[in-house]
Amino acid sequence: SVTITVSNPRHLIVTACKKTSAEHAVVRVYDTKNYRPLNSRCWAISSVTKIAFSPDDKLVLSVSRDLSWRLFQIQKGLG
Repeated sequence: SVTITVSNPRHLIVTACKKTSAEHAVVRVYDTKNYRPLNSRCWAISSVTKIAFSPDDKLVLSVSRDLSWRLFQIQKGLG
């Protein structure tokens, strides 16, 4: 399964998918101008089930199947 969320001004897309291996335990950020990955975070212990932008689009929260969560900052210049 895939989890997707879009930033408020629709400049960025964040995705995560079911973890079938360590390389799939990734949250990726894409720019909607060219749909190429801008970066990825490889720290999900379990499959990510939910992802969301903060209201100001500066942070992304991911929640995993094991109920762990991660918060990371979107870098300046992205989007």
